[in-house]
This record gives sequence, C-alpha cells and structure tokens, in this order.
Amino acid sequence: MFKNLTKKERAWVLYDVGNSAFTMLACSLIPIFFKALAIGDAPGQITGDRATAYYSIAISVVTVVVAILGPICGAIADHKDRKKIFFQTCVALGVIGCILNGFASSWVIFIILFVLTKIFILCR
Repeated sequence: MFKNLTKKERAWVLYDVGNSAFTMLACSLIPIFFKALAIGDAPGQITGDRATAYYSIAISVVTVVVAILGPICGAIADHKDRKKIFFQTCVALGVIGCILNGFASSWVIFIILFVLTKIFILCR
C-alpha cells in the first residue's frame, strides 16, 4: 500500500492519520472523559448541564483563539527558515498536551489542557 510513496508523501499520510485520530477523539471520547471527571457530588465537581456548558464554552474559546491566531501563525510559518521548526514545535506541544490530558485529575486542569492542546494542533 505504501510501496510507491515517497518519504514526503508517507510523512503526510501519517500526519493526516494522526490529525484524523485526534479529531475523532475530540468529537467522541474526550467529551465522555471530561464529563466523567466533572460530574459528581464531590467537592469541586459539577452537574451534567454545567459540564456540557463548560465544554461547549471551551470549544468556542478554541475556535475564536485559532481564528485570531491563525493568520499570525500562518505568517510566521511562511518564512522559509521557520516553517519546519514551527510545525514541529506545535505538533510536539499538541502531543504532550494530549498525553497530559490522560493524567488530568481535575476537570479544570483537563479543560485547560484540552484548550491549549487544540490551539497548538490547529495552529500548526
């Protein structure tokens, strides 16, 4: 299947697979995990409707921030010498954020990490 692809094409295929996997997780599993952390009667936990509202607000914040930062990040990345390092930095920070999200013990920490991770992933 990958026999006729160049090294660059193979890298783009793998990049697209990783990007699609994060999108799938962000749409299906991450909201469930967030609600499992957030909903409850213990101190610091919230109700289900508040959890849904906070998650929706977080997605909205990401959308606005990326809409503002997108052209700036694009201008920075368009410089020939900075394109690869900018891309690698954003991907590395996105991957680290995804890993740290798995260890979040509080819904507040989780949602902050989620917002930052999505910004890094979307601004590359």
